[in-house]
Amino acid sequence: MKLFIIYMILSTSILAQIELTQNTLQADSGFSHDKTSLTQFSMLSGEWIGEAFGGIVEEYWTKPLGNSVVGLFKLTSSDSTVFAEFFQLALHNENYQLRLKHFWYDLTGWEEKEEFVTFQFIKKENNRLYFNGLTYERNDDNNMTVYLAMHNKEKKSVNEIVIKLKRKGMELNEELLNADKAFAKLSLESGAAEAFRVYLSEDAKQFPNKRDIISGNQNIYEAMKPNNDSHTLEWFPQEAEVSSSGDFGYSWGFYKSYSKSNPSIINEGKYVNVWKKINGEWKVIIDIGNPS
Repeated sequence: MKLFIIYMILSTSILAQIELTQNTLQADSGFSHDKTSLTQFSMLSGEWIGEAFGGIVEEYWTKPLGNSVVGLFKLTSSDSTVFAEFFQLALHNENYQLRLKHFWYDLTGWEEKEEFVTFQFIKKENNRLYFNGLTYERNDDNNMTVYLAMHNKEKKSVNEIVIKLKRKGMELNEELLNADKAFAKLSLESGAAEAFRVYLSEDAKQFPNKRDIISGNQNIYEAMKPNNDSHTLEWFPQEAEVSSSGDFGYSWGFYKSYSKSNPSIINEGKYVNVWKKINGEWKVIIDIGNPS
């Protein structure tokens, strides 16, 4: 796989002068773009993560400052770093160019000392930045798509590689939201008491409406158990956010509780759960309900 990746990426600078794909462009010979401002590349700034080339890809772009933007790319596969790139976006020969060098995990370089791979900038159009054979598209504040034109392994045709990136940290938000959804699903399948027993931490606290705080997983389970067979507690997670440390977060949504024999709603409202990652698993440490 490594040799294939080397070939594909090193051939990009050549390919960009041969053929285009649906989402990539090619500059005409002697092309000179509008050199207005480096700030047009600010949409790239930040940390991004996605999947490509059989592994996890990460990109980091600095904000435009001085006369350049610089960044890093890393491919990780099977828990090992495959290769990394260092790149610079700056004016060269009166045109903005994205120049990059590749390195194996031990910092052995792919290119010779004076060599690098170059993608000439063509234009910015709406939410897209076009380079020769390479396009960056900002879909929204937290999502970006990369289109890369490459020869296939036999070099008989041109393929377009599509890499979908998320702003780093957003994948943890989705992970936590999915944990809350699984928590809610277990409540429907096995009852709320069992779901809370599984998903709450040992020292969790529950804040029931107009009742004393209940502390501890077992005590919360015992308080909920009498209604486990006769009532259903259903909730609908709406949003989750994880702290920058990656081990704390919250989720919120709407809930309703009703009798299984008479499905008329007993109460409904909003809830907030505070979560902590314990031994690699998300656990609720605080459960708060707010009736409508």
